[in-house]
Amino acid sequence: MKKLLLVVSLMLITGASVFADTITINHFVVKENPFAESEVAIVATDTAGNITENVVGVFAFTVNGFQEQLRFDKGTAFYRHKLEKSAFLCETYQQ
Repeated sequence: MKKLLLVVSLMLITGASVFADTITINHFVVKENPFAESEVAIVATDTAGNITENVVGVFAFTVNGFQEQLRFDKGTAFYRHKLEKSAFLCETYQQ
C-alpha cells in the first residue's frame, strides 16, 4: 500500500510540473548584433525597455515577408542572416 501511495504521489508531482506558463513577447527591440556584422539581435523587453529574461524558447517572427523561427535565450535571439538594407520584423505567434 505504501508503494502504491508513493507511486501515485510521484505521478501527481511530475504531472504538475509539466504545465508551464505561457510566455508572450509584447514588446521587442531590434539591435545590431555585437558579434556579427550586418546581423541583428531581437531583444524581448517590457514597456520600460528592460530585457525580459524569462523569455526562453522558439518564437516565430516574420522578417521581410519570410517566417523565421528564432530561438530566445534570456530574452535575446539572433537573426543569423545578413541584412543589407532595412528589414521588416514582427512577431507572428508563439510556438
